[in-house]
Amino acid sequence: MSISSVTRPALARPLNLRHLDRLVDARGIVQFARGERPDLSSGYCVDDVARLGVVAAGLSTAGKGGTRPGRWARLAVHFLWQAWDPGTERLHNLMDARGRWLDEPHHGDHTGRAIWALGELTGAPLPSRVRHRAARLRARLAPTLPALARHGLRPVAYAALGLTGHSALSLLDMTAPPADWPWFEPQLTYDNARLPQALLRTAVAAGDRATAARALAAIDWYAERVGLPAGPPRLVGNLWWRHGQEHAGGDEQPLDAAALAEALTDAWLYTGEERYAAMAARAFGWFHGDNAAGLPVYDPADGGCRDGLGASWTNRNKGAESTLAYHQALLRLTSASLVKLPVNYPP
Repeated sequence: MSISSVTRPALARPLNLRHLDRLVDARGIVQFARGERPDLSSGYCVDDVARLGVVAAGLSTAGKGGTRPGRWARLAVHFLWQAWDPGTERLHNLMDARGRWLDEPHHGDHTGRAIWALGELTGAPLPSRVRHRAARLRARLAPTLPALARHGLRPVAYAALGLTGHSALSLLDMTAPPADWPWFEPQLTYDNARLPQALLRTAVAAGDRATAARALAAIDWYAERVGLPAGPPRLVGNLWWRHGQEHAGGDEQPLDAAALAEALTDAWLYTGEERYAAMAARAFGWFHGDNAAGLPVYDPADGGCRDGLGASWTNRNKGAESTLAYHQALLRLTSASLVKLPVNYPP
């Protein structure tokens, strides 16, 4: 996806990896936290380790984080290989604090996220051994794409973000959606913007302008549903939003803000339209208090991100999913020159 020729001032945003340092240990990244303290009893999961891999790739590309990108990339690739079961050609997801798998190998969101992370790691400026191991596992997982489609669109969308070809195009494209609900599904749930983002990237890779236009239309529709560009984003929340019903509200989640910011960034890179850059910056501003509650969700003191936003409060826990969502979006906007990291950030 080519970088737009539009020039605009970049927002200065902090990069603080202290809380990620707390959550990452020798085995993986701890899923949950009680406040700032990692809750080791929650164990680890492929979903979060894959997110850590995407962040490691982004840090490596940005030349930030000192030795962390290499360490975290090696950790992520090792964990994902551990999760792989060659007999079933599936991945485990949940691991306890002692390193024991808690589930049988299966397909799901975690498989798609693993493929995404492996694709990012394969293309990042990391040691060749890490990249080659990531590429080998991605090659083993890529043929599972049709099977993933039986588990919903999200696993396919996540996988498509880590694949260079356009094999996911037919699995992602919408089929004659209702005129008043031009979306992939009959309801808005979680990580919604990843669906049109993946369709856009896949269409661009395939040189399919018509499908890219449909992806942009879906991004526009979704952005309008959550209040952009008129005001701060009001995300779908954990009560979801079904076609034909009013928006039920609910607690807003950081992964939704990150997905929206990144999808709008991809739309800007493809079209060069300034409105997408402005909306991407505003969606990312959700983390910093540009939201319906007017409360910051990101904590610049330690780089942690709170797990949710209510009508007038934030969840005080800073888990892996939320914190990684912030840093993933930060690094994506940085790569598009929409955000500028401090030049004096310590290695």
